[in-house]
Amino acid sequence: MLWSRLRDTGQISTASALAAHVPDSYTKAIGRNPAAFTTAYIYAVTVTAKVDIAWDGGGRGAEDRAITLAVQCRPAGNCALAAISPTVYP
Repeated sequence: MLWSRLRDTGQISTASALAAHVPDSYTKAIGRNPAAFTTAYIYAVTVTAKVDIAWDGGGRGAEDRAITLAVQCRPAGNCALAAISPTVYP
């Protein structure tokens, strides 16, 4: 339902990543149990971005956002997105 309402107002959104970092809590957790990392080879990465929103009629706005991603990087392969945090923070 939400997507159809966004489409009805002609809303478009783009994001520009500003920075990415491994959260301190993740680094500390891996430090306490380094073997856990080699089980799944997943990094937690928090990305901050500026999200620009525009819609029909000339309306527009911008918001800062942060989201934490789980990125899997196995030794013999390319990195891939494994999961997205269920919450996006303004």
